[in-house]
Amino acid sequence: MKKVLMIAMAAACAAAFAQEAKKDAKAADPAKAAAQAEKRAERMVKTAVGLIAEKEEDRGVGMLEAVARMYPNSQAKYSAALELGRYLTGKRDFERALIELKKALSATNDETRAESLLLQGDLFVAKNQPGEAAMVFRRITHDFPTSDFANDAFFKIGQIHFAAGRW
Repeated sequence: MKKVLMIAMAAACAAAFAQEAKKDAKAADPAKAAAQAEKRAERMVKTAVGLIAEKEEDRGVGMLEAVARMYPNSQAKYSAALELGRYLTGKRDFERALIELKKALSATNDETRAESLLLQGDLFVAKNQPGEAAMVFRRITHDFPTSDFANDAFFKIGQIHFAAGRW
């Protein structure tokens, strides 16, 4: 009963966000409407992450999944995919998490792409595929050499080599 109520509440929340998006579409200035839609999508992602943190996971996941449908032209859909991938990795649903994390690689934000790759590498480590993980970590060090994610990737490559006895 509680899950049904949570799902119904998530659907109502998504419907409210959809109505706001329709209002944005009717605005006279397309650039202003796009900016407002982006802000709403970002707010929706933050709300969903908050719901997941408060153990209302069904509602939060539903909202994260709805961001891409409701705001297909926003960059926030990549943040939603990243958060959903992080959540699913924690739940050990690796195949679905990998799909979501690969979606986040299309973002224009370098931090989102680098974090997506780092989470993919962690996912491969959790799946006991250190070779795949090392390749992903090396891609981070090559594509984003000055980021904090590159430092983490170098460290994790070292851990992989140490665990394999190649030190």
